[in-house]
This record gives sequence, C-alpha cells and structure tokens, in this order.
Amino acid sequence: MDSKRHGLLSLVIAELEKQKRELEAHAEETHRHATEAPSPMESNSDKTRFEMNSLHGNMVEVIMGYERALASLATFEIPEKGSAVGLGSLVDISNERGARSTVFLLPAVRNVTVKHEGAVYVAISPETPLGGALIGKREGENIAVNGRTISIHSIHA
Repeated sequence: MDSKRHGLLSLVIAELEKQKRELEAHAEETHRHATEAPSPMESNSDKTRFEMNSLHGNMVEVIMGYERALASLATFEIPEKGSAVGLGSLVDISNERGARSTVFLLPAVRNVTVKHEGAVYVAISPETPLGGALIGKREGENIAVNGRTISIHSIHA
C-alpha cells in the first residue's frame, strides 16, 4: 500500500506543477495586458491598469502558494500506517446521502483531485475543514463538517 500512497503523492505533485504552470502563463498574459492597457487619458476606464495589476498580484500570491505546497511535498515522508487519521493517510469516507470518496491527507494541499488505477482521490490538508476534522479520528467514527455528517469507513496506509 505504501507504493500506492507514493504513487498518489507523485500524481498530486505533478498536478500541482501543471496547475502552477497554467497559472504562471495566465499571470504573464495578465501582466502583459496591464502594461499594454491604455493610460487613463487614452481610455474610457481609468481603472483598467489598476484592475489588471491587482489581478496579476493576486495570481502571483497563488503561485507562491503552489511553490510552498510543492516544497512541502518534496520533503514529505509518508509515515507508517497508524490506527488514527494523520498526514499521509488515505481515508474512505461518505456523507449522510451515502456518497463515498477517498481523501489523501497531505501538508499544504487544498483539494487536488487525481486519478490512480481507475479510482479518484482528493488530496486535502489539515487546514481544510474536512482535513482538520479527520485528524486523529478512527475507522467507524462520524464527524461534523460544515453542518454535514461524514462517516469514516476505513483508513489505508
């Protein structure tokens, strides 16, 4: 099972790198539009440059978040299986309607979906409401997240 978690970790890293590259391309294009935008005297809108520069700044902050997550994952060591949910755990859960999913708890990741061997996994961190509520819980327990009941069916390592 460790090879499965290592494989999933590699897929999550690859997905984050892809998302980061895509955002960097959009940020570059946004910056180009901001610098090429008409000056306030040439345009009907004097907010164009400001809005584009602000959008670019927000994109740069998100890119920095990707860089922090990637750096954290590069040094993350998947621990041995424990009886309670922790970083590196694969957890099968369901909501009150019976919809099931498997989450992979990792540091610094927020909702990254990957497919592996025909199954879909969602990587989350303890900083997310669900991730934080799962930490320390055991198979068979229920947790409340955003007013919903989540059941923990199994913890895989």
